Amino acid sequence: MKADPHKPLREDVRLLGELLGDTLRAHGGEELFDTVERVRSLSKASRARETSVGADLSASATATADPPKRVREGGQVGPAFTELASLLAKLPVEAATPLARAFAHFLNLANVAEQHHRIRRRRAYLADPASRPQAGSCQETFERLAGAGIAPDALFDAICTLRIELVLTAHPTEVSRRTLIHKYNRIAQFLAERDHVDLTVPEREEVTAALRREIVSAWETDEVRHDRPSPLDEVRGGLIVFEESLWHAVPVFLRSVDAALRRVAGRGLPLEVAPLRFGSWIGGDRDGNPNVTPEVTRKACLLARWQAADLYLSEINSLRDELSMSHGSPELAAATGNAHEPYRALLRDVRTRLLATRDWVETALREDVPPPAEVYLEAESLAEPLRLCDRSLVVTGNEVIAGGRLADLLRRIATFGVTLARLDIRQESDRHTQALAAITVARGLGSYAEWDEPRRVEFLAGELRAERPVIPASFSRDESVAEVLDTFHMIARIPHESLGAYVITMTHQASDILAVQVLQRAAGRHRGVQGVDQQLASPTCPTKRGARSRKRRSREGGPPGSHARVLGLVERRRTPERRVGAVQGAGSHRRDLQAESRGRDVISRPRRQRRPRRRSHLSRASLAAERVDRRHHPRDGAGRDDPGALRASRHRDADHGGVHERHAGRVAHPCAGAT
Repeated sequence: MKADPHKPLREDVRLLGELLGDTLRAHGGEELFDTVERVRSLSKASRARETSVGADLSASATATADPPKRVREGGQVGPAFTELASLLAKLPVEAATPLARAFAHFLNLANVAEQHHRIRRRRAYLADPASRPQAGSCQETFERLAGAGIAPDALFDAICTLRIELVLTAHPTEVSRRTLIHKYNRIAQFLAERDHVDLTVPEREEVTAALRREIVSAWETDEVRHDRPSPLDEVRGGLIVFEESLWHAVPVFLRSVDAALRRVAGRGLPLEVAPLRFGSWIGGDRDGNPNVTPEVTRKACLLARWQAADLYLSEINSLRDELSMSHGSPELAAATGNAHEPYRALLRDVRTRLLATRDWVETALREDVPPPAEVYLEAESLAEPLRLCDRSLVVTGNEVIAGGRLADLLRRIATFGVTLARLDIRQESDRHTQALAAITVARGLGSYAEWDEPRRVEFLAGELRAERPVIPASFSRDESVAEVLDTFHMIARIPHESLGAYVITMTHQASDILAVQVLQRAAGRHRGVQGVDQQLASPTCPTKRGARSRKRRSREGGPPGSHARVLGLVERRRTPERRVGAVQGAGSHRRDLQAESRGRDVISRPRRQRRPRRRSHLSRASLAAERVDRRHHPRDGAGRDDPGALRASRHRDADHGGVHERHAGRVAHPCAGAT
């Protein structure tokens, strides 16, 4: 008889339920436990009757050719459901609250078990050497494309030029505390440990005891935040997705892409290629949110840089343990002054700069100070010494070592950069109009808000060409205008790799897009801000004719100025009142834009549209990916803007099987705000 594939899931749920039941007895009393059990049994009995009656009704409907009725229509709810409803209706609030908590905890534990079971089943499938690639996997997809006639070289080029950007957003409906997310992640790790077939009896008992401790700790933890999370708390909540899931899942995924490409196309994924990248609106979406100030945006970028430096620092420490070879290539020897252990000597400098980066961020969170010269501001400066290590390993015949942790680290740099995710800035077009109106009135030109569209475009194009300052020296501004202008000044000061697209909501005409270019110029950002793909990022679905027209206009260029050839576009959607526009640096191909100025994409769209079409939304729930080399940073309550709780950082190194110090001493954790 075929084995039940879901038996391990039922065993996990049963174990977690028993441990939760023991916790309820010990910390809630027998009365609470008895009430939970009574509600559970009545619910099961009601559900069993509902399923049975539903099957009978379906069979009856088939026999009589009548459509089946809903089970609960006509009073067919059964005595169990009636008793359950009566029991719950009579419960006072002080008794209903712990009952609701108990079932909420059970459902969370069941979700953890189900997620782990999906990983378990996938691993079991992949463990069978005779199994076919799973549907939707890279291997199966590439093979299907090749079978459809796609040439291997064309497939390789398509994957290497692919760029998918997942964007994190903050939602007020997100109620899961980071503290509880950490606990549930550890419970999942313990469930994975229980699957090891070589566990001894004492080891299995210890894993069960660890599960019990986590469940008791979760029960004793308040699930509800008593203070409304600030925008910076939301930023920290978004960063946990990188720390707990994406940092580990992305290299695993890119390895699968690399392996599938090698089998189908004959070439692997280059280390510098990143088909998957990440963006964020958390701390940059100020449309309708007065709490997202320029200072919040600045600190959001800093927190992301701190988290990135901290994660890279851990990897560099592990890489130094691994690359203990005493000989390298002549290039490496020259770079390290013929050091005895050249790889470690080179990586020591990288570690020093990462520590300096982290220290600068901690200082900059308290006061706005410029970065020292040794701080990593761009991904290329971090990747350069690691590429030197890679070349040296290949030259000396150690490709197998180069293809391990070092390759994963280079792929992380290509994907995450030194900021983990680029921050998008989002604002409503009317706020830009209001700011420009105040400027034109101060210059004696009348109110920009009262001008018609041709006059607005003429003025904005002229400002992009002119050498004079946009804002007069004697300009007096109110609070609303000051916030808009301060945002652009802050954008001008933030290192460019921290920023993504400038998203404009409620865009109606071309001037709404050109206004952003002028305001960026007024703030002194002549370089523009790095865009999503250096290509047209309009969320419309244009026709082929429209695409050819845009490419032609892109080649022809636009008005000269600090932003060099700007392309403006206003597209109609389903109804005349819904229009979308986009502005970008000239050139419709990435190589053209890299050769010219690297202008920032300006994506404008209706407010009702929840996200740009070419981007995918990523919720703050953890990705259902294999947990590889997990790390946990305990976060005790700390201030929102100061570095936070001190901790001694230790992590388990999966390759070395030991526990190593991540950094010497105790370090401040700026990402440890409200948990």
